[in-house]
Amino acid sequence: MENSRNHQPPTSDSAAEDLAFLRTDGARAAASAAAPLWYHILQSACVAGFLLAFSLPTSWFITVICAAAVLYTVLGFLRPRLTHVQASPWERGASRRIGLQLLATLICLGVAGVWLYTISGQLWILIASATLALVLTLVMSQRMEKAFITSYNGTRR
Repeated sequence: MENSRNHQPPTSDSAAEDLAFLRTDGARAAASAAAPLWYHILQSACVAGFLLAFSLPTSWFITVICAAAVLYTVLGFLRPRLTHVQASPWERGASRRIGLQLLATLICLGVAGVWLYTISGQLWILIASATLALVLTLVMSQRMEKAFITSYNGTRR
């Protein structure tokens, strides 16, 4: 098979150069596929805001729940534009596992926090669960992002 270099068969040196270039290019593409930190911070704030909404009067509850849902959805639509990649962390095995662990933990944490707040009326319980959800979402989404980039780059850890 011919290449573009003077129509000569590839040598081991030129093949090694081509492979090095492809690895560098793949690493650059993988790095650009990562969502920025502010994206994860806003995502985490949406989760915490959702939980804190349960302490608000009904009219504010609905407003905050809707605002959190809309912002979370907008972030989902923005991700491909920010990363210039159509792939999602939910499409890759390692990052999907982390995402499912996060989702299960957040559901348990949210249900427990809201239930304990409802039966006790203690606001600190809801604040503690929302703070824990914010930190957990931020940390786990960063881990999910790292696993996604690692799989996107073609390496395994």
